[in-house]
Amino acid sequence: MAPGALFCMRCLVQRMQREQRRARGPGQRRREDPVKDDIEEKDTTRRLVRVRTQEQDARSASAEVSPLLVLLAEDDADMREALAAQLSADGYSVKQVSDGSMLKRYLDRALAGKSSEPTPDLVISDIQMPGQDGLQVLEWLRGRDWTIPIILVTAFGDDETHGEAERLGVTAILDKPFEIDQLRATIEQLALTGA
Repeated sequence: MAPGALFCMRCLVQRMQREQRRARGPGQRRREDPVKDDIEEKDTTRRLVRVRTQEQDARSASAEVSPLLVLLAEDDADMREALAAQLSADGYSVKQVSDGSMLKRYLDRALAGKSSEPTPDLVISDIQMPGQDGLQVLEWLRGRDWTIPIILVTAFGDDETHGEAERLGVTAILDKPFEIDQLRATIEQLALTGA
């Protein structure tokens, strides 16, 4: 049990004891009847068990909902680690790859069902990477009619690059440097539209 849960339970017991004292009225002493005291104690225990069960049910229900899996492809290790840490802190499950060839291999195995790794719900990829760039991987995916949402990020965001990405069916494109809030808003918008 988490330390916070113990603290919460202790607070709950103290609150119930205060309520019981208030119910007895001001100036009244605690009853000396051991049978009634035992009944009150059992009632308090039942309420605690009920609350504890409700807390466990709530935790179980939230644990059943798996987080969105983001496949992150970025050749700059510092940028990749920073984005992965932020996305993880936001509650996403993040799988990282360091170049376009690894991204394509991962997606190829997932698309063919050959991977023990789960299929990603979203791909975030840099455009300029060794092996294959993000546009080549996007074109390859769209050629197989795979409609997974893809967010491309680039430090070379000219009109030609944006136009090519849009022609290939990119979900969104962000120019570096971008604020993490801009990426969050893009992901949230995708979740709302069901893209």
